[in-house]
Amino acid sequence: MIILQDSELSDPGIQALSGLCSLESNRESVVHSGGITGFITYILNAERRRKSLVAMAISRVEQLLVLEDAKEGVVKHPNGVQALVKMVFRVSDHEGSESALNSLMILCCDSVEFREEAIGGGVLSQLLLLLQSQCSNRTKTKARLLLKMLRSKWAEERKHL
Repeated sequence: MIILQDSELSDPGIQALSGLCSLESNRESVVHSGGITGFITYILNAERRRKSLVAMAISRVEQLLVLEDAKEGVVKHPNGVQALVKMVFRVSDHEGSESALNSLMILCCDSVEFREEAIGGGVLSQLLLLLQSQCSNRTKTKARLLLKMLRSKWAEERKHL
């Protein structure tokens, strides 16, 4: 597999990378080849992209987060947090919101640093906007769960200070 460079993937490139992820046996190779960076860069430029492909990209990030190297890839990416937070609430649609929520939940469970970055990146306001929107009840439930997780983790950390 070709190592992905810093260049941005095109729509067909994201579709091809996503296709590779559909087979579980390819996922580790995709992560080691820079797939997380490719997906995150694509998500960060969502305004210029087809909504369905952005939703596909965030869904693939969520799918890859079962791998520790993928989690590390998101956390180490300079805009990894920003990409996920950005996808929590999309004014034009809610496609991808649930995958972004799931991804944030996975990462926030594992990393205090990620929780702090997510909060600093505006996830709380994004979650509150999402809760006021007309998204599905399932998505609202996940948003509430993430808010509770962030609150309980913050309270735990405050006790240890």
